Amino acid sequence: MTPDATAAWLHQSIKSREVLTDPPGGLGGDLADAYRIQDALVRLMEVDDGRVAGWKVALTTPVMQQMCGVDHPCEGAVLANRIHLSPTVCDTSTLGHLGVEAEIALRVGQDLPLSDRPYTADMVADSIVAAHAALELVDDRNADYSSITAAKLIANNSLNAGIVLGPAVVDVDIRLLDRLAGAIVVDGAVIAEGTGADILGHPLNAVAWLANSLHARGRMLAAGDIVMCGSFVRTQFPVAGQSVTCRLDQLGEATVSVV
Repeated sequence: MTPDATAAWLHQSIKSREVLTDPPGGLGGDLADAYRIQDALVRLMEVDDGRVAGWKVALTTPVMQQMCGVDHPCEGAVLANRIHLSPTVCDTSTLGHLGVEAEIALRVGQDLPLSDRPYTADMVADSIVAAHAALELVDDRNADYSSITAAKLIANNSLNAGIVLGPAVVDVDIRLLDRLAGAIVVDGAVIAEGTGADILGHPLNAVAWLANSLHARGRMLAAGDIVMCGSFVRTQFPVAGQSVTCRLDQLGEATVSVV
């Protein structure tokens, strides 16, 4: 199938809450094919969920790479209507299977256009104007994680179903985000802990990776975009009636109640 036809098939599968599987004919031969499918899928999603307002960087920590069996980051688009302010509620009846991930989110204050050399953490640091404790809502659609591939994640927009942002913090030293300690908390109990350094060594490395990946696809990070830097702990799978919080030193909390 063409990228557009494959994306239409995936879009219907997502809306029908079907188990995550490859479409007839597969997902193409390489990651470039998978990103072409993602782009086509996102165009379909924008009809219901608004314009692209940010990006997620998936699989930026060893624990998440081990969980999915993929040894490099992947990206996905975050749509405007899927951005929620903490505290919020997630209705699981609209999803195949909810996962929640604890993350640091960064807001970009200026465009990061194509450069004559790859972006580095130092190069992107001054473009960040705010940081948030955040949660990503993922819909893995009851995936068999033993069969997850990078192409499958990418084509399915890296499984993003929304994000939850805590209050914007503008007075934190962005260059020291790697030193922040954080935790994911379910119903008041700390389930797992990590630090900003778990995210590719520093959350700014995730921003730089994303800027370079987007440039390779003819796109760029733009002023106002939110970047979800990746989960610093393993995904949790809450059920209706539970509450999940990302708690981060200096950045506060983001909370979702599951119904």
